[in-house]
Amino acid sequence: MKKEEQKVLKEFYDIDPTAPYYPTGVTLLDEVAGGGLGMGYAGGKFVNVTGDTSSGKTANNWQTIAANVFYWKSKGVPFKWLYDDAEHGSTFDVESIYGITDYEDHIIHSNSIEQFHLNFVNFLNGLNPGEMGIYILDSLDPLKTEGDIDAVEEDLENMNAGKDAKRGSYDMAKQKYLSSRFFPQATALLAEKQALGIIVSQVRYNVSGMGAQFNISGGKAAEHYYNTRIMISKQKAIQITTEGETLDIGVGVKAKLMKNKCPRPNRECQYDIYFTKGVDDVGACIDYLYQLKTPQGQTSKRSIIEWDGQEFKGGAALAKYIYENKLVKELRKRTIDKWERLEDAAKDRAADVVPGQQWEW
Repeated sequence: MKKEEQKVLKEFYDIDPTAPYYPTGVTLLDEVAGGGLGMGYAGGKFVNVTGDTSSGKTANNWQTIAANVFYWKSKGVPFKWLYDDAEHGSTFDVESIYGITDYEDHIIHSNSIEQFHLNFVNFLNGLNPGEMGIYILDSLDPLKTEGDIDAVEEDLENMNAGKDAKRGSYDMAKQKYLSSRFFPQATALLAEKQALGIIVSQVRYNVSGMGAQFNISGGKAAEHYYNTRIMISKQKAIQITTEGETLDIGVGVKAKLMKNKCPRPNRECQYDIYFTKGVDDVGACIDYLYQLKTPQGQTSKRSIIEWDGQEFKGGAALAKYIYENKLVKELRKRTIDKWERLEDAAKDRAADVVPGQQWEW
């Protein structure tokens, strides 16, 4: 990358090409979230992963953790991580799927916003120079301030005693704490350490039909501090039928870039998540290369595809060949090459329409 291009990315888009990038664990998502660089999540930033219930948010988190465990190990760089399971809802067999045997040592459970704040700051302060780190909060939604927790308990006591509850909403104190205390300190520390903070949110749809289509926990303050926001939506259930019974074995999802101050906004990708295997990255790359999925996530009827002159009956047959011949790295390269060709074509088209800025007074 030329120095002029680096200058534009850093000054105009707030992207530092020399800063560390953390792989998402999904080749196509690296391109979507890479801020114009296609390398994953930018270090020193907050990322928000948003989605419906059962859309694969937790699976995405573990895919990212596993990718970074092995990525930084291959680089000989120390890597630390902490998974804050505030929902107490992560049931993934991380050891079986990814081969990470000590994952339970990296799981904590914050019970309040203040406790999360303390855990986050302590984690970042524990990173030594040269160490990379990821802190994931899954999710922000159940956490309240300690004052609101006390208020909830008081309301419950009043209700059990036949009295009226004093409060109806407990989220305003949370938003105030996040905007005035947590995010200002955490954002500065995150940038200093060049670590990555991922905060998961549950989508809250606006049923009134007025205003934004949906919102997330934490209010506008949270949205302001997120450098990148990814929306994950479920497109289909992946099922098999055996002995006359139909079983769900995974979900097909779409990930869309909702926010990123970058020259490539609104990018999106599709991939499948299997409950016992994680993300099918190879399958996603093949689907993208050969356009085997519709925008709605359905598999196309195209049956014959070609790899280096050899024909295969569908994506599954090619995936088997890719695994058996250790061609995953080559597959990822071709996937990225195609994505970047399309991006270059889009940039060239824009240059044709607007050759350059000219000022005449």
